[in-house]
Amino acid sequence: MKYIRLVVLIIAAFVVVSRPICGLGQKSAAPAVVTRELFEQRYSAWVDAILQWHKTHPYHSYTSAYKEEQALVGLGVSIVPFLVAKFNGEQWGDNNFMRANMLSAMHLITKKSFSKEECREGPSRYPQQNEMQLYVRWWKAGRKAALEGFEATYNEWKRQGSKFGSGYQDTPSVKILRLGLDVMPLLMAKIRAGDSESIGLVRRMIISPFEERRMSAEELDKWWSAQNCKSIIEWWSKNKQRLTLPQTRYGQRRGGEGGLGDGGTAVPV
Repeated sequence: MKYIRLVVLIIAAFVVVSRPICGLGQKSAAPAVVTRELFEQRYSAWVDAILQWHKTHPYHSYTSAYKEEQALVGLGVSIVPFLVAKFNGEQWGDNNFMRANMLSAMHLITKKSFSKEECREGPSRYPQQNEMQLYVRWWKAGRKAALEGFEATYNEWKRQGSKFGSGYQDTPSVKILRLGLDVMPLLMAKIRAGDSESIGLVRRMIISPFEERRMSAEELDKWWSAQNCKSIIEWWSKNKQRLTLPQTRYGQRRGGEGGLGDGGTAVPV
């Protein structure tokens, strides 16, 4: 399990480094309108490339399909509902290599993740399959509920001196970062209130230390040039649209008012 999750992280790091980072003021390369047809084209090309690589390199724990994954992930947050549908209907049998790649793509876009204990729970003998179903349940009915414990976790993080832990530890900072892009408005509210320590959480949400080591000096300068709350707030105002996950259609109220998957309204920005 730990080996497979390490593979997912390595794949994610290589993909992030091959495309522009979510830097300050940087514009998204995604098309203005992402149709299901466009998603299906890029998804099929990506899957074909992965399967072909795995067929000729069955003992490799990585894939060379970075170009195809970049094209897919580059479509941005609007493809998450399509990707969730693929998760819900996946039929990969014992092909956990393919599942690892799908989980990597989902994490790259949403920044959402689960603990290894959560991934071990479930009916499947494959933890990756259980993790895919965790994403499906989160998307359909768990997004708002996942945020309900944010304030308590955030306060615990502050009491512990705003320290950061590794991805395999259930520290307050890791629990906050596992919430993914949905927690960004809550973090930005803290920053607007003058909490500069939350800038560290935002930075780690968008770019991890593992990925940072593989960035150019110019890319690092763009990201780390923000040293105060004002500059991060300005960055968010320019980038929040492409870093805000779509409202979940499940449980929408009459009149079209969407929610985070359980009939509630989206978190205010």
